[in-house]
Amino acid sequence: MAVLFDSDFVRTGMIENQLHSISDTSGTVQSWVDGELIYDETVTAENATADDSDPQARGMNWGKLNSCLASAGVPAWVAAGLSNICAIACLITAGAGCVICIAGVIGFSGGVVYACVERAWE
Repeated sequence: MAVLFDSDFVRTGMIENQLHSISDTSGTVQSWVDGELIYDETVTAENATADDSDPQARGMNWGKLNSCLASAGVPAWVAAGLSNICAIACLITAGAGCVICIAGVIGFSGGVVYACVERAWE
C-alpha cells in the first residue's frame, strides 16, 4: 500500500496492490486506486512478458526485467502482474516510478529493483 501526499502533507491518494499465489506458476493480482478496484486478473508465468507493441510497455523491456527479478527470487507470475500494475508508472516517469511501484508490489529492496529496472529500461 502506498499513500500519496502533496508538498503540504495533505493526502492526495492511496494505491493498494495485492498478490495471491495460486500455484508456483500463477496467482491473482489486484490493484485499487483510492478504494476503486482498477485491476483484477489471474496471471501466469507464461504471460510474464508484455507485447512490445503495447504502448504501456514502451521504454521497459519486461522480458529483461522479469529475468533479472527471477534471478533475485521473484516468481515469474509476480513479474507478469508487475507489467500490468506498473507499466503506466514506468511510462509517465521515464523509469523513475518503476522502482517505487515494483519495489512496493513485490516487497524487495529498492536497490535490487533499481538495478533490474536500469538493466531493462530501453
